[in-house]
Amino acid sequence: MTDPALLHATLLFSAWQLVALQGKPPPPVVMYHKAESIRWLNKSLMKTNNVATDASIAVVACLTMFENLAANAPGVKVHMDGLEALIKTRGGIQALLVHSLTRKFVTWADVLAANVMETQPRFKLHIQDDEERPEDWGLYSSLAMLYEAKLFHLTGLQDLSRETMRVYWAIHNLSSLKDSAIHLTRKVEFPSWSDMVERIERRVVALLLSEVVRSGKPRLSIFMLFANAIIFHINMFMRDLPRVLPLYNLLSGRLRVNLESVDLVYLHKEYPEMVLWILLMGGLGSSGTPNSLWYAKLFAEICISSGLRGGNAISHALAGFLWTELYRTPVTIGFWSDVARAQGIEGGYDVRKLTAHVSVAVFNAPPDMSE
Repeated sequence: MTDPALLHATLLFSAWQLVALQGKPPPPVVMYHKAESIRWLNKSLMKTNNVATDASIAVVACLTMFENLAANAPGVKVHMDGLEALIKTRGGIQALLVHSLTRKFVTWADVLAANVMETQPRFKLHIQDDEERPEDWGLYSSLAMLYEAKLFHLTGLQDLSRETMRVYWAIHNLSSLKDSAIHLTRKVEFPSWSDMVERIERRVVALLLSEVVRSGKPRLSIFMLFANAIIFHINMFMRDLPRVLPLYNLLSGRLRVNLESVDLVYLHKEYPEMVLWILLMGGLGSSGTPNSLWYAKLFAEICISSGLRGGNAISHALAGFLWTELYRTPVTIGFWSDVARAQGIEGGYDVRKLTAHVSVAVFNAPPDMSE
């Protein structure tokens, strides 16, 4: 790597990812790399004759991701404004090579920034004719068909119900694909994985920001809750971002506000598996945040009312909807222990280490995080 700004930006992002895996705040060296990447970037921009290089664009994308993970909305906006300006000098996002690492990182930073700031993404992606569409893999399960019909019946919104379930089915299929990798005897790469995940995430952002979903009508609250839970699932179990990031504190706080404003008993009666899964995502995502115990207690109460005790009972209850063994890896032990205590039981929520064919560093927590 010959570009000093990109070197420091890469070290910035990598260093924070590393300490986040250990459940620690960023050390001073992280801020050093941030300052150096900005200093070298400014030098580089003065030499490029008003046309940004891939390296400069990648640097600003890294800086944007840093602010995204820090849940610093003002910082995210500053860097997104800069990123958008740099890409305009190239003629727009379409000028970047479709499958290049720079473009992938830019569009990921963009969609995550949209989540943090609750605004529309800056860049529009055009789907190629030959791209995989996991929402079209196989016929819907009977439960998926039931949920689509029920959503339409209870909300009266056919198009939104259909889009919600297409997003669900895509996540269901991709999660099944990743879950199967746990049991493989060798590592298998899925080159189009990040593209498929990002397209789903952009559809979820569109759901969250639609005027209908944000109207606050009680009968439509299930769409907002489900979309927020999908954002958790994507970042934790598909993009494999470490726990204890400020981003998760932001997301868990938002979901909690939404949950506290709805009739959860009614929603659980009408959408039992979906609501149980939404609370599970909130609980797993809130680890290390002030909201963790609140989620654990609420999840435990819902489980008790459903006659569910122990990890196996919960996995069986969600198997037909959405369940992956990543939900009970060592890094999740804190949440499951809190649920057990809230239910007044000991044991029953064992976790399982993964093989080396998925993101072991993210899910097989170091000892100090498993206590």
